[in-house]
Amino acid sequence: MLKKTALVFVAVVIALAAAEIALRAWFPLYLTGAVDSYRYDAETGITLKSDLNSLKMTDYLQEIVTNRLGTVNYQQSFDHYARLVFAAGDSYTQGSGLPADAAYPFQLDLLLNNEHGHYQPAYGVVNLGVASYGGRQSLLRLQHFIHAVGRPDYILYLVSSNDAMDDRLFEQGYRHRHLVDGNPYWGVWLKPLQWLGHECEIGKRVRLAWTMFKRRAATNHKPATGKPRISVAEQELPVLRQLQQIATHNHARLIIGWSGPPMHDDGSYGWMKQWAAENGTGFADWQPAVAADQQAMPSLAMANPHSGGHYRSWVQRRIAMAYAEAMRR
Repeated sequence: MLKKTALVFVAVVIALAAAEIALRAWFPLYLTGAVDSYRYDAETGITLKSDLNSLKMTDYLQEIVTNRLGTVNYQQSFDHYARLVFAAGDSYTQGSGLPADAAYPFQLDLLLNNEHGHYQPAYGVVNLGVASYGGRQSLLRLQHFIHAVGRPDYILYLVSSNDAMDDRLFEQGYRHRHLVDGNPYWGVWLKPLQWLGHECEIGKRVRLAWTMFKRRAATNHKPATGKPRISVAEQELPVLRQLQQIATHNHARLIIGWSGPPMHDDGSYGWMKQWAAENGTGFADWQPAVAADQQAMPSLAMANPHSGGHYRSWVQRRIAMAYAEAMRR
């Protein structure tokens, strides 16, 4: 019996090893995000490490740059800027899937500080975006950097289609269980689990399946009996109201935007635009310009052609231009 069990164990190990080799050679799985660029945070569950200059090649070049403060910026300090602009949000704000100088906050930085063709520091655009953040985490990060950097003159927030789901995962404690450096939840098992979940091809697929299961459970969240299903933007109304309060308290102007493409809108775009108008909040309306671009050039794609996903740099430029225009109003 013992010999038979040993033979079965050896056979399973050999089969797993063969599967791992085959997957690595012919079917590698590239997951979005360079996990070694993040660390545990007691408040938000996960945050970016500071002083990063991370380059990682998968099926595209993943680049993350942060300063000593831990924001996605090349500037180490914003003391020499007359005004501060805080851009909060998730991966669309951080710039996932893009070179570090292609995200919309960086593009906005260049637009706002261009004087006669030269860079003249006037608006310090602080990129607070962190991939996988929902609205509640963005609020916590915003408050932290108001204390760390100073009172902003503008608060920009780009709402994403997965924000409500990410908020539910945050409330359930899932965001505090990421396999990132410094997470006390996993104890001595952290390093082995990081290898299994991030480096092992079989482990990556198991982790991806579990993440999809959790996301599906959060996405299938049903409203109270008798109430119709509402858009993601409407579900984020408490976050928007808190942003209003923070902006008012700091004498800052709030400008919001919707990251979802028009062709996959659940009603959020129109609802947010109307809510902004009714509440004296700015709205960065980039979708019409993108639609006009694609009408003129029908083959022009919005999404990046790799596993990192998200929007191409030309769309990021349009988003930046919409925020700049909203700031000038």
